[in-house]
Amino acid sequence: MKIVIQFILTAALLFPALSPAQEESAAPPAATEPKTWTFNAGIGSPKAWNYVGVTREYLLDDHTAFFVTAGLGTALVGAGLVYYGNREGNGIAVSSAIGIVDLQATLAYQLKVGPQDFVAMGASYGAFFMQCTCWLPVLSYEHRY
Repeated sequence: MKIVIQFILTAALLFPALSPAQEESAAPPAATEPKTWTFNAGIGSPKAWNYVGVTREYLLDDHTAFFVTAGLGTALVGAGLVYYGNREGNGIAVSSAIGIVDLQATLAYQLKVGPQDFVAMGASYGAFFMQCTCWLPVLSYEHRY
């Protein structure tokens, strides 16, 4: 009996129960990860002049990102840099991109219309299809996921 009591006391000392005051507080909720994939449809987009496309952004800071894009339009497949005045809200978006058959710069204003949805309006200037060096309008819907 004495051995059993010694075993129980030893186990209790080795594995103490935590009181509520000793328990670690719950971990803070994880911050929402920024949405870095974008589906766009319309006449151009702030990143590449495509009618419909998909873009993946690699955030450099709160305002700047490197991106790769693919879609149906002039870029087909391309890459570039974009600067946002406010990436998650209303503000300007300025980008430069190079694609298989184009080289362009875009200035647009993005308007947040939903939690992950934006409408962008502006203009692109560049060499499109390596034939036309001209201005083209930008009016697009973007969904970030």
